[in-house]
Amino acid sequence: MKRELRYSLLFGLTLFLSATMLILNAQVQPSVSNLKHLWDFEAGNGDDRVGDADGELTDNATIHNGVLDLTDTAAPGGSLTLPADIIQINTYSVLSIETWATPSAVTNSGKALMMWSFGTYGNPGLRYFFFTPARWGGQTAARLSVGQDQPWANEDGFAFDDNIGDSALHHYVVKIDTANIVSLYVDGVFHGADTMDAVHVIDSIANDDAFIGKSVYSPDPTWKGTIELFAIWDVALSAEEILWLYNGGPKAPLVSVHSLTADLSSVTIYANNNQLFIKNVPADVQTVSVTLYNITGSVVYQNNNFQNGTHLNLNNGIYLVKANISGKQFKEKILIR
Repeated sequence: MKRELRYSLLFGLTLFLSATMLILNAQVQPSVSNLKHLWDFEAGNGDDRVGDADGELTDNATIHNGVLDLTDTAAPGGSLTLPADIIQINTYSVLSIETWATPSAVTNSGKALMMWSFGTYGNPGLRYFFFTPARWGGQTAARLSVGQDQPWANEDGFAFDDNIGDSALHHYVVKIDTANIVSLYVDGVFHGADTMDAVHVIDSIANDDAFIGKSVYSPDPTWKGTIELFAIWDVALSAEEILWLYNGGPKAPLVSVHSLTADLSSVTIYANNNQLFIKNVPADVQTVSVTLYNITGSVVYQNNNFQNGTHLNLNNGIYLVKANISGKQFKEKILIR
C-alpha cells in the first residue's frame, strides 16, 4: 500500500510539475488588429509597414540588411525621426512599445541617453516618455514627465540600477496598462514595473516629436546601436503575448500588406495565423490578382480571382506578394511564422 501510494504521489507530482512548466512557458499570439505601427527596415527604408507613420533618417543613420544602424560615433550621430502627429501617442488608452535592439555598451556608457522618445523636443524636452536600457551607463529606465520647469525632476516611471544595454541583441517591451503601471519585459521575461501617479498618464505626452535613437533633450547625445524592429501596439500586451513575440525572433510576425493606390486604400491583403486574406474589396472591382513568390523567387501561388473571404494557407517563411487590383499593382514582403 505504501509503495502504491508513493508511486501515486510521484506520478501526481510529475503531472503537477509538467502542468506548471506548460503554464510557465505558455505563449499566445497577439492580435494583428492591435498592431498600429511597425518599422522592420526590411525594405531598406524607414517606412511604417502597418500604418502611415513613415520615418526619416537624420545625420549618420543608415538602414541596411533590415537593420537601422545608429552605431556611427561621428558627431552628432543619427536617428530615425517619426511623425508624432500621425502616431498620436497620447490618444492611446493603454500602450505597448516593442523593440528588438543591440545597444553599443561602450559608446552609450556614462551618458543620459534615450533609445526612443516621444514628447516636445527642446532644451529642456517637455511632456515626454522615453526608454533606455543603459541610462548614464548603469540604469534601465522608462520615464514619463509632465513638468514644465525642471521636467527631469517631474518624472515618474521605473529606473532600475542595472544595465541591460550590453552589446547583445535584446527584445524590449515597455507597456502601460489600465492601472497606469509601466512595465518592462526583456527577452520575454518580466523585468520590473512601477505604478505611476494620476498625473503621469499617457494623454499627458506631447504629440510634437518622436525619435528612435534620440532624446527629446536637444543637448543629449544620440543613442548608439542597431534596431531590427520597432512596433507600437494599442494594447497592454500580456506576458504570454510578449513571450510569443520574443520566441518568434526580431522580425515582424504580423504584417498587413496595404494597397499603395489612393483610390483603393481600403483594400488590404494581410497575413494572420499562417493564412493570407483579403478584405475591403469594393463591389465594383472586377479583378484582384495575387501572386506569391518564395524566398528563391519561385511562384508558390497564383489566383486571378482573389475575393473577399478568400484565404490561403501558408507554411512559415518569407514571401513576396504581388497584387494587381483593376490594373493597379503593388508588392510587399511578408513573414509567416
